[in-house]
Amino acid sequence: MQPFLRYSFLLLCLTVVLFTAKTGYAQEQKPMSRVAAEHLVREADAAAIPLYEDMTKKKPDINLLRKLAYCYAAINAYEDAVRTGKRITALPQANATDWLVLGDALKSCAKYEDAKAAYAHAGADTSVKVQQRIAGCDSAMVWKKATAVYRVSNYEYINTPLSDWGAVPYPGNDIVFTSAYSR
Repeated sequence: MQPFLRYSFLLLCLTVVLFTAKTGYAQEQKPMSRVAAEHLVREADAAAIPLYEDMTKKKPDINLLRKLAYCYAAINAYEDAVRTGKRITALPQANATDWLVLGDALKSCAKYEDAKAAYAHAGADTSVKVQQRIAGCDSAMVWKKATAVYRVSNYEYINTPLSDWGAVPYPGNDIVFTSAYSR
């Protein structure tokens, strides 16, 4: 009986080792920077944002911050783009393009005076890009002060409560209205 117990115990131990050895291998993980870059290439900006945020918390690398600001602007999160742009322009490696990007984000937030100041930091005040952006801020401030002459309202027979219709030009001077909404 003694040899039988010894062999069965050995067989049990060998079986346990064989089955557990297979699960001991870990799957290799891609680096966070590579995953974020893949999201950026696929234009999955919303998916890239949390990864870039985590990476920039640990080390405020200017290139990662630029990518983060780009992602925010791509999903129209301009307040976050402004916050990130201010972090970028506070770094000594910031260049004129960083100031232009910050100015564009500020302009999208309707902070026209701040946008003009950011554009002025971009340097090259005679540059066409800078002058056009500053003129755009000036025009927006004038337009906001002017009273509206026209009133726009939805046409209740066309618009659904979800506003999910669209007008599409069609050959022969026709316009086709389409909607995915069915009642």
